[in-house]
Amino acid sequence: MKEDTLLTSDSRTHLFISYAYEDQVFARWLARKLAFYGYGVWFDQIKLLGGESWVFEVDEAIKERSFRVLALLSNSSISKSHPMKERTMAQRVGQQLEIDDFLIPLNLDGTEPDWKVSDLSWISFNHGWAAGLQRLLKKLRAIETPRIHEGNPAIARVELGRGEHLVSHEPEEIVVNWLPFTDLPETIRIFDAPGLDREALRSWPCFMLGEGRVAALSDPPPELRDTVQATPERHHWPSVNEIRRSSTHSMIVQILNKTVSKWLAQAGCVYTPEVKATYLPDPFRNESIYRYKDADGTSRRTNASGLITVKKPSAPPEKIIHHPGIRYRTRRTDSGGYILEMKPAVALFNHAHEPLEGRKIGPRQKKLTRSWYNPHWRKRFMIFSQILQEAAAADEFSPFALGTPIRLTTDRSLIDPKRKGANEANAESSEETPDDLVEEEIEVGIEEMEDWTE
Repeated sequence: MKEDTLLTSDSRTHLFISYAYEDQVFARWLARKLAFYGYGVWFDQIKLLGGESWVFEVDEAIKERSFRVLALLSNSSISKSHPMKERTMAQRVGQQLEIDDFLIPLNLDGTEPDWKVSDLSWISFNHGWAAGLQRLLKKLRAIETPRIHEGNPAIARVELGRGEHLVSHEPEEIVVNWLPFTDLPETIRIFDAPGLDREALRSWPCFMLGEGRVAALSDPPPELRDTVQATPERHHWPSVNEIRRSSTHSMIVQILNKTVSKWLAQAGCVYTPEVKATYLPDPFRNESIYRYKDADGTSRRTNASGLITVKKPSAPPEKIIHHPGIRYRTRRTDSGGYILEMKPAVALFNHAHEPLEGRKIGPRQKKLTRSWYNPHWRKRFMIFSQILQEAAAADEFSPFALGTPIRLTTDRSLIDPKRKGANEANAESSEETPDDLVEEEIEVGIEEMEDWTE
């Protein structure tokens, strides 16, 4: 290969992905994402279809075709011969082309790079693939990487398949973030409550009609029975759209939402208006640990609070306290019943345990949850599901309760090679499975400061 060919070639349109076999899942994911965004990708599982000279193809791809080489750094790849040779070749080509960043390391697991690439700036994927991808895309835009497939995202599907190998035809049970209201009375009653305001009625889930009257599904609590009187007026709410010029649906939703709020408060949970979420205080029921059952029946425990320390360039470290939280709303189903839809959340506080407000919440929550996936959110849903079901069962004044989370069965499932071993380990152990870490440090880079609004 002549040096002038290296310098003048106009065929450098691809991004070469150098990786170890152990990192092939990430490599395939990255190749698909880059192809989707329009970038040409040289990835051995695409281009080496059999019969070619492997060494020649790689040599040619790096020397003639690559606009940049993306080297995946990990504990698996750092000392393997083939990835090392590809990184060395890329550095040599970069020197001949006088391109300082011809080799772009992508650090997958925080491993320390070898001395040959230790002086290069790498992009970290250690704290979440999505965040790392955004930094990589920003870098590729900055160096004007050719987008030979721009406007044709289907190339990602054509070249890389659709992940059929990850799908099993075995049925799978799915837990839905819905809890049904059970034994819901069909009669709504009208009461006289002269002189009582919303604050006085806080302990009683009801709907204010005006003129000193309220609608409710249950009798008032003992502390209100001297001032609230039942009237003969009753309505079969499923068969009418309005009661006293108010929407029947709005009445039921408000009564059910107030009931859920009462159950959470009685259970010891706290509502924070800054994030409009209810959270577990610490301690919760005199303990800093809450024990609960996960969707598969596994006994687990979670910390009622956690702590992250955010380190920002040219700023003192910031300590943020976070608690498991929940948001919820009542919805009507197509069959006419009502369910509670729950959305897991986090409540954030500063080091003095003062709630974070406004623009401070978003970036910090994003950093905290950057690597959270379905299991993290599911566990929080299961925590509050259990708390609510226990509180509903203990409420002697409520004529209705909450059922268990709705479950559906699909005809296919995702293959998880770790699932079987994890389940067997849990079944054999009588100890509770621990949940999230209590304390963690998070680095905020210079390139992320633009999103870190104070």
